[in-house]
Amino acid sequence: VYSSDTDTSYLSLIDESLWVGGTLALNLTETDSVGLTMYYTSRNLVRTITDQRIDDLSADLVIEEKTFHNNSIIYILGYYRKLSTQWTIGTSFRFPSLEVSGTGSYSSATVKTSPYQKEVVSQPNVDSETRVPSRAAVGIAYQIPKKYTFSFDLTYYGSESYADFSFQKAADEIIHKPIVNAAFGVEYYLKEWLRLRMGIYSNF
Repeated sequence: VYSSDTDTSYLSLIDESLWVGGTLALNLTETDSVGLTMYYTSRNLVRTITDQRIDDLSADLVIEEKTFHNNSIIYILGYYRKLSTQWTIGTSFRFPSLEVSGTGSYSSATVKTSPYQKEVVSQPNVDSETRVPSRAAVGIAYQIPKKYTFSFDLTYYGSESYADFSFQKAADEIIHKPIVNAAFGVEYYLKEWLRLRMGIYSNF
């Protein structure tokens, strides 16, 4: 991460998430449908930071390790309506995640040589938190059956701010800023079994 004549910093980071879920949908009428999607999410994080300083007078070493495991439930409600034979519209809302459990650990070791000092901090069982912000989406499509389809979506991601660790020394403030993204897509039927799809989208 950083290196000079006297200072060297190393970072090792593993951040993994798994989402497992399913969807239920119901046709209310020939033109209206509703749906519910639910996910059970699991996140694992392991972060190790090593800072080393060596000069003519002293040699200092600091090693920090932070780990946590979080489980949450996320659910999304959706609605779809067929306005005509060509026009359709849909919307969905993802509610903020519901925390099921969150635990972590923190440890650090600091060694200084001049004068000699050694400090060890160990917090084996710390409350942790991971939040997934809300999301609202709306989309509209125009379709000539078996010829082509044009679609346009707008997605809004809500804001969120929280500390991911109850142990203040190791806590990071996580900030999700409100964001809007847009997407435009085209699908063209070359043949009944062969379609060409392309699109453009923002990724803020």
